[in-house]
Amino acid sequence: MKISINRDALLTPLSHVQGLVPGKPPVPIMGNLMLKAESGKIRVYACDLDLDHVELGECQYADTNGGEAATTVNAHIFYNIIRKMPEGAEIEIDGPDAKNHVSIRAGRTHFELPCLSAEDFPVVKEDAEPHQFDVPLHALKQALGCTKFAMSSEETRYYLNGIYIHAKKDGETPVMRFVATDGHRLARTEIPLPEGAVDMPAIIVSRKAITELGKLLDEFDGNEEFSTVHVAISDKRIRFAIGTIATSSKLIDASYPDYERVIPKQNDKTMEVTAEFFRRAVDRVSAVNNTGDVRPVKFTFGKNNLTLSVSASEGNSSEEIDAATEALDFDIGFNPNYLLDLVPHIASGTACFDFSDANSPVIIRDKGNDSMIFVVMPMRV
Repeated sequence: MKISINRDALLTPLSHVQGLVPGKPPVPIMGNLMLKAESGKIRVYACDLDLDHVELGECQYADTNGGEAATTVNAHIFYNIIRKMPEGAEIEIDGPDAKNHVSIRAGRTHFELPCLSAEDFPVVKEDAEPHQFDVPLHALKQALGCTKFAMSSEETRYYLNGIYIHAKKDGETPVMRFVATDGHRLARTEIPLPEGAVDMPAIIVSRKAITELGKLLDEFDGNEEFSTVHVAISDKRIRFAIGTIATSSKLIDASYPDYERVIPKQNDKTMEVTAEFFRRAVDRVSAVNNTGDVRPVKFTFGKNNLTLSVSASEGNSSEEIDAATEALDFDIGFNPNYLLDLVPHIASGTACFDFSDANSPVIIRDKGNDSMIFVVMPMRV
């Protein structure tokens, strides 16, 4: 296999796959990526069994003796080599040779890397994908961004280590709902149900898949050429495709808990605050917290004002801000990190809090978006 390709055209797909390849692979082939050449194009594959990525790039030249040719190289070393080449350099890749080495040249620079057989590379077998539809890229990015911070990282509750996505008819309008919770907080948002997704199964997409997909969505958001994401779902996997890039992942094989039960129905005491002022105040008063012992931010309600305070071993702090609220007859406290995570997603600029009492979870809403809600459990103050 002989390939000539522009350094910049190769670097982009290589940068996309770095997060998939483990630093200490359980078997050597898992630390490699596969390069497959075919009639003027190159495909870059990476796989960790749970998650795989394939991307098509354009070659200046590819000699494969009339068919396809493939080899594998160490992913991180190969990426570092290409990354350190001069911008715009022409990269020539040749191999494997009789000693199972791949030659990499750019001008006077030359590398030889050992390679493993492409036949041993764990390419994921494609399942039948009966559920396929397109989702607006920006809408998907926002939905994942508004929920992923609430995913759990506890391995004992692996079914919470992802985002739960399902179709639901909310009133007269069918929606696609995204939910994440770690048992202390919950985030839920919705987008209009895409055409073709009516019969989609309820699925749990893993944390790693969400992370890798999020990087791609950030990169392509705002690019009119790539305004949609094609989604395909089988019994065990989900695949996301953006242009010539496709990432697929195993679904978490578990039942998601009935999240509707933890969303309060009787919270009738309300407060409205300017989201950015509130975020800054919470950030300031929590400065007395150290990383090992997070003390709650206490809410004390006055007539059209809210006092935020923290009492910690390192010191005390308080700040009063304007708030549209009555002087409620209780104080309540919350983990400041939970509040700081969710407030940036209040797009309208006004956050609405719905309380019941000092011991019950609070609902936090975006005043301009009824489909998005957050639920946070209180802390003892």
